[in-house]
Amino acid sequence: MTMSPTPGELLAAHWSEMKGVAVRPSLGPAGINRLESRVGLTLPRDFKSYLLVADGFAAPSDQDLNGFRFWPSNEVALVDAFDGGRFASADTATLLLFADYLGWSWAYAIKVGSEGNSSVHIVGTVDGCPHRVADSFAEFAELYMTDDARIYG
Repeated sequence: MTMSPTPGELLAAHWSEMKGVAVRPSLGPAGINRLESRVGLTLPRDFKSYLLVADGFAAPSDQDLNGFRFWPSNEVALVDAFDGGRFASADTATLLLFADYLGWSWAYAIKVGSEGNSSVHIVGTVDGCPHRVADSFAEFAELYMTDDARIYG
């Protein structure tokens, strides 16, 4: 039985075809455990599959040609703890920021702590409310790789 590639493997293949993007190596299982301990929540399986392949983008080539920046794990943070809670709302307690667009025009956060819901949301919008853009990190990765309009809010 052939296994389908993980979201992390698909993203790594996508990035390997791009010019000018430097991808940090795998965070590894121990690094994932440290990240989960730091944020105090369990990461969704599909997001872990990404971290097992890549730990975000590396400076100085840390933004893709469309302006997306996947953050290294040391920058990943809960929305409510990020920038003094500037983007916190009643809906952000379990949202973990992992990427931004165009130097923080907005950011992307994944719902953590619940295996059943790993939805991805845009955070930092004008109305201050997170906007759901994908039902899972795997779906977000697919939308990102195809440059689907839904990831732009």
